[in-house]
Amino acid sequence: MYARILLIVFTSSAIAQNLNTF
Repeated sequence: MYARILLIVFTSSAIAQNLNTF
């Protein structure tokens, strides 16, 4: 259950970084 939350947080942070670089 925690793994799913961590995965969502990781993916959301990665998307945020992509938007910031873009």
